[in-house]
Amino acid sequence: MSKRSLVLSILKDAVQEGTIILNDAEGTVQIGANAPLVTVQIHNQDFYTRLLGFGNLGLGESYMSQYFEVTNGTLEDFLSILLRNRFDTKVKFSVPLFMHYSLIKIQGWMRGQWKNVQHHYDVGNDLFESFLDKSLSYSCGYAQSPDDDNEQLQNNKFERICQKLELKPNEHLLDIGCGYGGMLIYAAKHYGVSGVGITNSKEHCALANQRIKELGLKNVEVKLLDFKDITGEFDKIVSIGMLEHVPRSQYDIYFKKIKANLKPNGKGLVHAVGANSHTNEHDPFIQKYIFPSSNQVRLSEVSLSLEHNNQQTMINPPDVYSGRRKYDSALWLHSSSLDRPVQNQQRHPQKLFG
Repeated sequence: MSKRSLVLSILKDAVQEGTIILNDAEGTVQIGANAPLVTVQIHNQDFYTRLLGFGNLGLGESYMSQYFEVTNGTLEDFLSILLRNRFDTKVKFSVPLFMHYSLIKIQGWMRGQWKNVQHHYDVGNDLFESFLDKSLSYSCGYAQSPDDDNEQLQNNKFERICQKLELKPNEHLLDIGCGYGGMLIYAAKHYGVSGVGITNSKEHCALANQRIKELGLKNVEVKLLDFKDITGEFDKIVSIGMLEHVPRSQYDIYFKKIKANLKPNGKGLVHAVGANSHTNEHDPFIQKYIFPSSNQVRLSEVSLSLEHNNQQTMINPPDVYSGRRKYDSALWLHSSSLDRPVQNQQRHPQKLFG
């Protein structure tokens, strides 16, 4: 059986919801018989080889290499059909994928946490400006209305966090993994706090401090610093979308640092992409191109680390909130914004955007 025939056979068995029309050099094949419908044009027959050999990674790299395009419907529609029908679980384990994925993990381990963060985030502020809101916040927003735009989603999230932390004027706030300082700036402007943000990204640090200066905010700064090197005491501590970059072996160190830098009766809030299964890691495409050496945090791991550090009062069951239904709004708006021009095209090859 040819690789094309094998892929078509797997698709026909898998797709129960939606319709995919595939056009390639050998003809047209319709898979499925109900809405939604997408048409995919295959420009390079190696698409089938890459999909079978490398799964999600092969699919993503095929799109980047322009091996296929969605000519009717959208790429999001195509991916939604594949995901809803769990096509990813139908492509069997392959030795090439295992070896390639292992190499990706080894490269991430050799780079180390600091370099992995810079590998992802120090790629040019213009890239992030092309699809993020004005605060340049990268993590999940919080939707309160279907009409919320990117900026409103992030402001909703900042406000919710400030209220959960019960921020008060003149309190001292620490933001671990602060990015471009969006949360810190919001808290300083709306709650009158002073604060420090830390990041491993040189470009984030420089632009965050520039924005703070332009806004005339006093007693707020961002430092290029690893979380293990934090000093000082803070009334409140927040960490948004940073725990995913911390190796699991360092969770105890992470929470121990929060405890050490938090004043008595202080409050902390950790926001992270989580997992609800025993084993759940980002797939090879995400590991290679999006978040090197990252992971999805399990609530059981967080609870255990809190217990180890006697921090049960920092997070207790009523304070655990799942915002996964809010993430689709942010991702959709990020995707819709990718059509905005990127200033430095040479630094960011067009293949990254398809």
